[in-house]
Amino acid sequence: MAVTEAGVGLIPIHEVEATLRHLWQVEGMAGGARATTLNLLVVLPDVAALDEAQETVEVVAAHHPSRAIFVVPDASTPDPGLAAEVRVFCPMPETTAFCCEYIVLHVREDAWPHVHSTVLPFLLPELPVSLWWERPLDGDDHLFPRLQALADVLVVDSAVTTEPEGLIQRLLAQSARFPWGCVDLVWARLLPWRELLAQTFDPLDRRPYLHNIDRVSLRVTPDAAGTAAALYFMGWLASRLGWTPVSRWRRGAATRELSFRRGEEKVRVSITRGQEGGETPLLRARVHAGGVSPATFTIAQSDEPNHAEITVQVGHTHVRQVVPARWPDRATALSDALHIAGRDRVFEETLRLAERLITGA
Repeated sequence: MAVTEAGVGLIPIHEVEATLRHLWQVEGMAGGARATTLNLLVVLPDVAALDEAQETVEVVAAHHPSRAIFVVPDASTPDPGLAAEVRVFCPMPETTAFCCEYIVLHVREDAWPHVHSTVLPFLLPELPVSLWWERPLDGDDHLFPRLQALADVLVVDSAVTTEPEGLIQRLLAQSARFPWGCVDLVWARLLPWRELLAQTFDPLDRRPYLHNIDRVSLRVTPDAAGTAAALYFMGWLASRLGWTPVSRWRRGAATRELSFRRGEEKVRVSITRGQEGGETPLLRARVHAGGVSPATFTIAQSDEPNHAEITVQVGHTHVRQVVPARWPDRATALSDALHIAGRDRVFEETLRLAERLITGA
């Protein structure tokens, strides 16, 4: 957890930079250097989301020192409808090697159409801008296109939306409008699943099974994150193996059955809901391949924290192992996403295939 070195409550917007200079020069930690590698612009749905977002950014700052600017709708903001809080903090409490800063802009509804012009002067020049958008991505918010023009990458989290399918469709439409594209934190949280499944087929004697997969079974959490995880995982798998969707995603169903075309053969997919919570929105992935010696490859979240259970059954041979797995939480997923300085082509292909599942096109 970060240690706050200095901060002030609500102040007029025009006093932000002077207050930050005062905090650095007078109240800042002795020996702490200002470190900034990017501008992180966080737009929140309401004041209630502020504390969690700040805690997440403080964790991420240890790997991505940034000037973080939070834009928060707040009906209690005094006239003229815009006010700010500023803080200087050290993201690594065991050392004062570097410190970061953030600015919280409290915005009343009547001032919301003008907040983009307030944000612009606070962005540090010559540094990339990551836009973490936590509000609905529905096109009705006039702030979004104005900030989109300033940002290099768009970050969303389908875990906090009420309609992950709609978010995925809108995210695909927005991807081309950002120089570095878009990323969903649920997609970032699926990285260990993708790595573990790919590694399962690394041995040369298992490669042929990739071309004979006929069934896939997924178990996901019963929430928006689980829905997005299922769409992303199947979009990734199908796009990597050249499968074509032949059925449509059923929204809201407790159990979903999908099918894909693999050459002249069909791949059947079953998606079920598991328990709430856990370390990851995807709980189990099972792949079955036919042939002379049918094989089943299963990856599941282990009962042991930060571990995965991998089971491989080929013919009558059964092998089970428990391996370390780094299940990213929200902060880790955001940190991983900010490491990518450029377009994630695999994610873009996954988005396109996931949209085909949703629309049936």
